[in-house]
Amino acid sequence: MRSSDGGPLDDYIINAHDNIPLMAQMGKGANRVYSGSGHDSHSLILDEHKNIIYDKGGHNLVAIMLPKGVSFSNVCIRKPLNADLDRYLIYRVKEVSIGILRKVLLEFRFGGFYFNSFVQFLFKESTGKEIVFKERQNLADWVTNCYFGQTRPSVEEFYQEFIAGKKTWVESVNPAKRLHK
Repeated sequence: MRSSDGGPLDDYIINAHDNIPLMAQMGKGANRVYSGSGHDSHSLILDEHKNIIYDKGGHNLVAIMLPKGVSFSNVCIRKPLNADLDRYLIYRVKEVSIGILRKVLLEFRFGGFYFNSFVQFLFKESTGKEIVFKERQNLADWVTNCYFGQTRPSVEEFYQEFIAGKKTWVESVNPAKRLHK
């Protein structure tokens, strides 16, 4: 749904009361998804602008399809600096001459009661490479505990740990598709 008086910065989708699966291909604005309290599904295309999901509870899937040229090693999961326990950030990192540039791509917020809020993340590259995280509550603490002291836990690191036999955080992975000539 798009705001009638808005424009590209006012794109939003609302699923306030029903348990309707949502598929939102986000554009180039400040995109927002308001999730209902049930079994909703969200599919996001990450772009160069900030997407926000307000999750009001239930069991939810967030499928993040990375655009061409963005790999798992460029995408990280992080607890916000102000240590809010109800949200976490997914951001893109880029190494530049003065260090690492971080750009938030997705902000996920649990709204209300933690005991009724669950989320499962699926990341997929344009190559077909895929990772499915286990369903969790409050992922901000989960990521912090998993990567204590690290500032850059990339999705690729989770992928490699699963392949090496560590099954704590990830449910499944699929390799990139091979191109046939």
